[in-house]
Amino acid sequence: MERVLRNACSGVQRSDLLPEVERDFEVIVGRYVYLRVQGVQYRVYYEEAGSGSVPMLFQHTAGADGRQARHFLEDSDLQKRFRMISYDLPFHGNSLPPASHRWWEEEFRLTKEFLFDFLLSLSAKLELDRPVFMGSAIGGLLALHLAYELPDDFRAVIALNSGPKPEFEKEQREMLRMYSDPRIGSQWTSTLMVANMASTTPEVYRRELGWIYSQAGQDATEGALHYYAEGYDLTPDQLSSIDTSKVRVYLFTGEDDFMATERGTDRIASLIPGARYQRLRRLGHFGCAENPDALKQDLWTAFEELSVDS
Repeated sequence: MERVLRNACSGVQRSDLLPEVERDFEVIVGRYVYLRVQGVQYRVYYEEAGSGSVPMLFQHTAGADGRQARHFLEDSDLQKRFRMISYDLPFHGNSLPPASHRWWEEEFRLTKEFLFDFLLSLSAKLELDRPVFMGSAIGGLLALHLAYELPDDFRAVIALNSGPKPEFEKEQREMLRMYSDPRIGSQWTSTLMVANMASTTPEVYRRELGWIYSQAGQDATEGALHYYAEGYDLTPDQLSSIDTSKVRVYLFTGEDDFMATERGTDRIASLIPGARYQRLRRLGHFGCAENPDALKQDLWTAFEELSVDS
């Protein structure tokens, strides 16, 4: 229904396909790395591209995987400026649950502590020197957590669709369990996520994101959203104390995202001294997964600053 209304107001979006590539092999290279996170060994999949001197980590949204960043990793302009790495969190995508741990006897719940340990372990194993961190949705919240608690480990954070600590009622928290309810098929989650994309998103990207979400593990989305509902706890005073002379903070929020309000990212931006903030007309909830060409244009000034001055 939401999409029908959007089309009525904005017109039906074009379904232009992407051109075929002029190469036999993908420039992106994927491999696995073994990380120990909170005492458990994980076999983590990541993809990498680019020869730039500045490392950049891409965090996917809850329940999805690192394929969301593939169009940025394939971009030749960005490859010259950055060493780009897009990973699948444990229990997501190609990062299977740990084979040395009885994970099926526990609920998967993504926490701030797990994410910190994971990112520091990954950064150390790949020998990254204070990488740039970029994430949307839960990644946008995590970006601010990193800027506040780990400013010496990251040179900059790009927070897409970030916002204040959520205040959930009991009924809203119970609704999160719908993501792992065995009575509800993956098509429901896929359709719901696609509805959170911008009205201007090209159809080919809309379909691709829906396909990625249709493959999510049964408990992955709900487990990852635990961080959003329970783990993200930054207060206004803590946000105000983020030192942007140590770690640059870029805030970008799509006008079609639910955080594009005075109580959403606008409020966060007003609290962090020195943060750069802009609402983006062609962005919804999913960052570079839904309109990579438009997002690249909108973020290009930030990319230039980070690759030249860092």
